[in-house]
Formats: sequence, C-alpha cells, structure tokens
Amino acid sequence: MEKIRYMTNLESFTQQRLDKVKKELSRLQIENRRKKAECFMYKCMAGIKKPEEFDMSNADVMRTVMKNTTTALNLRMRELNIADPNNPAISRSQNNH
Repeated sequence: MEKIRYMTNLESFTQQRLDKVKKELSRLQIENRRKKAECFMYKCMAGIKKPEEFDMSNADVMRTVMKNTTTALNLRMRELNIADPNNPAISRSQNNH
C-alpha cells in the first residue's frame, strides 16, 4: 500500500514538473520569436536586411514589436521634451506626428 502511494506521489510530482517545463518552453519560444522580430526590425532600419525578406508568418509578432517600440520612442520623446522644452529638434519631431 505504501509503495502504491509513493508511486502515485512520484507520478504526480513528475507530471507537475513536466507541466512546469512545458510552460517555460512555451514562454521562451514566444520570447524568442519576439526577439527575432525585433532584431529583424532593427536590421531593416540599419539597411542590413530588406523588408521583403520578412517571413509573413510572424506578422503578428512584428506588429506587436513595432507598436511597443513606437510607444516607447514616443514616451521617451515626451520625456525629453518635458526635460528640455526649448530643444527645437524634439519639438519639431513631435509636431510632425
């Protein structure tokens, strides 16, 4: 009886560990796709890659990366403008959008 209980607990423990590792794998795969899309975006901006080389199966990831990057840049531009409202370069770039 004790051996059956031990085997059940071991099986349960093993299943929990497996579930945890699968969840971590999924999280890392998502993060990896995001980082690849971000890297591709910056390579396009630097002229190293061409947008035509982009794999459209990752369009949803790229859309999220571009949206987050744009949001972060706009926030940073606002912060810089608040810090130095007399800087005409920052004011000009914000008025263009």
